[in-house]
Amino acid sequence: METRSTETIQTILEKSLGEEYRKENLQQQARVYARLGLLPEATDLPKALLELRLFQQSVYDPRGKTIFLPQGPLKPGLTFLGRSSVPEEITKQLLLIYALSYSLQEQHFHWDEKIRNRNTEDSRLTLRALRKGDATLVALAHLMGNP
Repeated sequence: METRSTETIQTILEKSLGEEYRKENLQQQARVYARLGLLPEATDLPKALLELRLFQQSVYDPRGKTIFLPQGPLKPGLTFLGRSSVPEEITKQLLLIYALSYSLQEQHFHWDEKIRNRNTEDSRLTLRALRKGDATLVALAHLMGNP
């Protein structure tokens, strides 16, 4: 685990998004989602995904097998169970547990490779949702006292 500036984490996330999604596919998805009424017409989906990942504030680099957490105080805005603010220590625990769970999954199940080898965007999305959802549940279970 290492700490990095928010700018460095943003650069890592931008590179990761570029490897995970093809820009043309994201633009096409944004158009489809807009036609379905799921996103406003002018949504820049790559930018929105980057902002979402920046909100999560931590990142796992599978190549370097390193978890990066932000240096200094965390960004405000994390809410949980209707509470407008969560103590920073709890937020750091959640971020670390999420990142640890995510990294252990990658090391044992090789999700990135499985996702890359899928034929359709739907099947890739399914595996991404499974991976991220599982890591989220592990972090929430820890928070609720069920490690």
